[in-house]
Amino acid sequence: MKYSAVCAAVLTLAACGREPSPPGQGQFQTLEEANETAPAGDPIPPAPLAAGDYTIVGPFTHENLSVFLLRKPAAPRGDENYLTLEEALKDGSVKVTEKSDGAEVNKLEVENVGERPVYLQAGDTVKGGKQDRTIAVDFILNPKSGKTRVDSFCVEPGRWAARASGGRGMSFTVSPAPVATKEQKFALKGLRSQSGVWEAGREANSQLARNAGSTLVQDSYVLAAEDPKVKEKTEAYVRALVGAVEGKEDLVGMAFAINGEPNAAEIYATTSLFLKLWPKLLRGAAVEAFAKKPEKPVARAVAASDIDALLSEAGKEEGRRRSLSGEIAMKAYSGKTVSLFDTEKEGKLLHRQVIRK
Repeated sequence: MKYSAVCAAVLTLAACGREPSPPGQGQFQTLEEANETAPAGDPIPPAPLAAGDYTIVGPFTHENLSVFLLRKPAAPRGDENYLTLEEALKDGSVKVTEKSDGAEVNKLEVENVGERPVYLQAGDTVKGGKQDRTIAVDFILNPKSGKTRVDSFCVEPGRWAARASGGRGMSFTVSPAPVATKEQKFALKGLRSQSGVWEAGREANSQLARNAGSTLVQDSYVLAAEDPKVKEKTEAYVRALVGAVEGKEDLVGMAFAINGEPNAAEIYATTSLFLKLWPKLLRGAAVEAFAKKPEKPVARAVAASDIDALLSEAGKEEGRRRSLSGEIAMKAYSGKTVSLFDTEKEGKLLHRQVIRK
């Protein structure tokens, strides 16, 4: 199999129907439509990935979440002085707003007014504007960038009006929980489908409300993850597991399993970048684990060999390469059970994401 139909959807973004325009707005192009006739991208051989590239440490377990740490001997340590989106929004060096010439669901306007580059990762969420959003692509926002448009997806289908007044309504604030479930991640980065992101978000919101004992199912995934009862439960996972990285060298990533089943892996070019992102990655895993927590504990053990198998499967398929900006490209590979997405900066791996379907 040269590459699966799903992999083609990743990079050609085949249209799956026009999404409805927001109330009061004219028709706009979705990401799917905008790329319907775009080149599919250059075919590429299977990813240079083998489970033996990493030493798998763990599991570190709390309730139904098991986390594994990935070591790479002599891994580079620097993070190129990146700020995360959360850091940059908090210190005011990045501004995220609706488009100044007219809001669109699938576009945001970002500007780095600071002195350090900012790393935005697909799945980062922001709260505000006319709808809460998630960033659609991995992206480096250079210092003094000027206003730059970045692809986004809505994670709040029920609102198209500013929450705030006094001129702040079109701006966005930080949200600490990225999109969490593997279904959300695949809709975002694999299918690149707004309708898919909405569907996966509704399911996640319903699961979170159910396990938090709430009768209210939020429209917004961001508000669902910020619900006080949800935060109380998910932060218990974070507190129990966040110290797992202490005293360990050459860490470049993490993988995790939920209810005994391997779920996903997040791997980075350097140890410093991974450690900077580690609390957010763990929080996302905790949100998914809480959402999918069964009524009765699952008596299923997970071992490093299961993560080894997940990574090995991810490196088997041919894929496609697509440029995202002048220096950033994405390589997408999709097999029957696992998808792999490599983001490269100037031809070198920046972020690797593996998702079990």
